[in-house]
Amino acid sequence: MPYSTVIFDLYLTLVHGYSYTEHEQLVSKMAGILQAPDPPAFARLFSHETWPERGTGRLPTIQANIEAIFQRLDWPIEPERVAEAARLRREFTANALVPLPGALEALEAVRARGYRTALISDCSCGSRLRLRL
Repeated sequence: MPYSTVIFDLYLTLVHGYSYTEHEQLVSKMAGILQAPDPPAFARLFSHETWPERGTGRLPTIQANIEAIFQRLDWPIEPERVAEAARLRREFTANALVPLPGALEALEAVRARGYRTALISDCSCGSRLRLRL
């Protein structure tokens, strides 16, 4: 049976991605913007414990993720701070989704040969693809 689809991963296959250190610095900055009463608790929840909910769509936006953390910890929520922290995260993610050299050309070549393309990745709601998949 001939193949009909080519499946790609996202990070380090089609786009650069970002380092763990850069991500942790961002989350620390978000905690500051949010005036989180316990920045390490916020970082742990955002980076690790709410990932399954974010990755499966139960927390469909970065704002929803932040609000869920603050509600879980019974911290006061300031919508304008949540909006600013979410904006910062979206900007960070967009900068990480720069196509690797040759990625777009490879996708176009695969499609030109009649293959459908698909993406399988563990990216979450914060990832907005710049690639024409």
